[in-house]
Amino acid sequence: MLIPEGLKIYFYLPPTDMRKSINTLCLLIADILKMDPTAGHLFLFRSRDKNKLKA
Repeated sequence: MLIPEGLKIYFYLPPTDMRKSINTLCLLIADILKMDPTAGHLFLFRSRDKNKLKA
């Protein structure tokens, strides 16, 4: 996977319920991280058992 120059990657450390939809994760980014989920950055979320990632 090639990562474009200037791409910022943010890793949300608290465990996240992997059943959450993209809309719910966007709300989490906006409300908790105080960031724009449509700004072109990559946001990563991990599962409680730490064996899954959602981007």
